[in-house]
Amino acid sequence: MSSQTAFDVIAKKEELFKVFKHEFDKAQAEGLESLATFFDCMAYSLGSHIPVVATDIGSGSMLVGVVNSMTDGMQDSMQALGSKGILTKIVRH
Repeated sequence: MSSQTAFDVIAKKEELFKVFKHEFDKAQAEGLESLATFFDCMAYSLGSHIPVVATDIGSGSMLVGVVNSMTDGMQDSMQALGSKGILTKIVRH
């Protein structure tokens, strides 16, 4: 185990998802411009936090993880909503 305090990953994901969902719902109620601002701010915020830990984890691998999670979330939502669109994800090993 690392020197960090152990925590419940699932609980942390649920906590963060609730916060982001709340802000998403507010933006959605305000219209498309607010939604665009929400997504732009979320992306910027994630990107701005990666360098904070880059010395320990490496910014490239963390960015790949963020993009993978984002595309996984898009695919899951598309399937749940019955979207007829296709999301093609290219993965290099």
